[in-house]
Amino acid sequence: LMCIAQYIIIMAVLAGIAFVGMTLGIKTRKNKDAKMSEFAAIMGLCNLENLSAAIEARRKIVEYYSEQLAEMDNITLPLFDNNDIEYNYAYYPVLFEKEGMRNIVYQKLRENNIFARKYFYPLTSEAECFAGEFKELKLKNAHKAAENILVLPLYPELDLSDVNRICDIIKECDIIG
Repeated sequence: LMCIAQYIIIMAVLAGIAFVGMTLGIKTRKNKDAKMSEFAAIMGLCNLENLSAAIEARRKIVEYYSEQLAEMDNITLPLFDNNDIEYNYAYYPVLFEKEGMRNIVYQKLRENNIFARKYFYPLTSEAECFAGEFKELKLKNAHKAAENILVLPLYPELDLSDVNRICDIIKECDIIG
């Protein structure tokens, strides 16, 4: 079964939602209001019984990614170590410390039909609907995140052999990059 998040993303794309307005009190020129349809709500309710198993499967994959990439010096891995938080393991973002490495890894993964996602890219402040309104702001940390974070594939059905392949490609890029 398709997970709820995957279904919502597909529905958003099909509905032509290009940009969801910010809720930070920032005036936007474009604001598409994404609402869940009745069908999406029913799909979500039907999939609730699978949620715990999906989270557990993703937790195991996250742990495996962390084990495989732990020895790499040039990336920062996410921490899932706060016992006060009940994680859903929805994403596995890694921060590449070497400039340009994120793009090398992204491209190499794509060449192998593995589709990771550039996270925080492009920056919301650079979206067309803001038309340069925030050019004066010095967003050093935001730019670093936008240029260096990659979210690795993570879904309950992801086989550990595929995670191995992903990690091998990242390690190979680190050697040649």
